[in-house]
Amino acid sequence: MQFARHNRLGDALGIVTGLEHYCRDNSVASAAVTGSPILAEVVEVLACERVSYVPSPSEAIAGDALFARSSWSVPWLDRFNHAVTDAFGGRARHRVPPLPLRQVPTPSGQEDVVYCQLDARSSTAPPRDFARRLLSQVAANSEVRVLGGPDTQAYLGQDLTYVRAELHEMVARLLSCRFFVGCDSGLGHLAGCLGVPGLIVSTDDFETTWAFFRGYASLSVIPLSAAEVLLP
Repeated sequence: MQFARHNRLGDALGIVTGLEHYCRDNSVASAAVTGSPILAEVVEVLACERVSYVPSPSEAIAGDALFARSSWSVPWLDRFNHAVTDAFGGRARHRVPPLPLRQVPTPSGQEDVVYCQLDARSSTAPPRDFARRLLSQVAANSEVRVLGGPDTQAYLGQDLTYVRAELHEMVARLLSCRFFVGCDSGLGHLAGCLGVPGLIVSTDDFETTWAFFRGYASLSVIPLSAAEVLLP
């Protein structure tokens, strides 16, 4: 399957995890995916038995068409499984558990660090004033490192510590941190897959955000209005 449009971490995690479980449930021997570099990284990092990444297959089904056939109002993996079921038949499996890592890094030790992901490029980024107050509150109790690049620095300010890392390094960092704070983002889903304790602030429709993250036992989801009440 070729996924031309889905180049975000959250999409890649859902594609690979959903396909792997779908193949297992329907006795499909293997499935090959192609697309963005992040899709290749996710296949490499997760312990996939049946899903592989190929740079450029000679013939490929357009995976994007599967997503287009399903509703945006239901959770991501449910959409994927509904779409695959509609297209190919078979049993759909909902609330698919995340796949384990192919190789779990050994953290050098637990860091007293809170990683925050409030990406300015995200459609769900919170207002700047709220984000700054949230970061100040967290910084009163732990060291804060913000996950993001130049866009996020311009959005939040230059007086914070910013981190950019490849997926392998990010997995190791999240596994060793004290806590994760973010909005609806790919790194939020990665933290949930890894079982990292954290908080997701919903700046969109709360029911939609909760539906996306409800399968992660380690993460709590609160609406922006509730978080505003808690901040000084």
